[in-house]
Amino acid sequence: MIVAACLLLQAVGQPLSAVTIRNGEQSTSLTVVLSDRGPAISADALADALGGQVEAKARGEFNVAVAGLRIAVTPNVPFVRVGEQTIPLTSEPSIRSGKLYLPYSFVSDLLPRIATGVTFDARRAVLQRDIAAKSATRAAKPRLFTIVVDAGHGGPDRGMRGPIGASWEIREKDITLEVSFALRDVLAERGVNVVMTRSTDTLIALNDRGRIANAKKGDVFLSIHVNAANPRWKQPGAARGFETYFLSEARTEDARRVEAMEN
Repeated sequence: MIVAACLLLQAVGQPLSAVTIRNGEQSTSLTVVLSDRGPAISADALADALGGQVEAKARGEFNVAVAGLRIAVTPNVPFVRVGEQTIPLTSEPSIRSGKLYLPYSFVSDLLPRIATGVTFDARRAVLQRDIAAKSATRAAKPRLFTIVVDAGHGGPDRGMRGPIGASWEIREKDITLEVSFALRDVLAERGVNVVMTRSTDTLIALNDRGRIANAKKGDVFLSIHVNAANPRWKQPGAARGFETYFLSEARTEDARRVEAMEN
């Protein structure tokens, strides 16, 4: 909650509880709510203020039609799609009481960046839309995002092995490479530029993996690994599930200490 509270401080140092949406001459005040994911606003309220709409689609996805754009939003996923373009968000959209809520950056950063005639005054927390402007994405060429997919281990470093008690063996380094290939194909279909740190059974040093990501100007570095159950567990062969660890830019002292340690 400390990070969320910091995000809600205006330049004058006062807590922000609302954002003003000006759609031509019409002005609407929207409540900003706090959650463990940071500040958020109601998608329905934003759409109403901008003369748009929110449409629920299949598989839990939503279409948010605002400011001349149709933005595909998926709860708990920190990316949105506008046409063929995939754009990252600072935090995930969420569902509260059955309604879609968008991160505050959707108003403060995303719409002013991709919608024509939309500006945001951060000091006054005012989003202004010039309805006389042509409702279309800006003519500038869409930015192509780069994701660096890192298949863990490789070469002499085989990683974990299994299955438990089987007469045959599969190795972590092989699984991570196959999963990375599959992920590469899915991302490429969505218009994302993908860089693989390795595409063969070879060992890439940890330091070199980071250098590859930086040299290719990657927006996201995604490392794939496979866990193994502890043989001393009561039923190790029954273990299931997955883990995701996420490290973003440091915004607190604790986060900066973790970043320094990881780097």
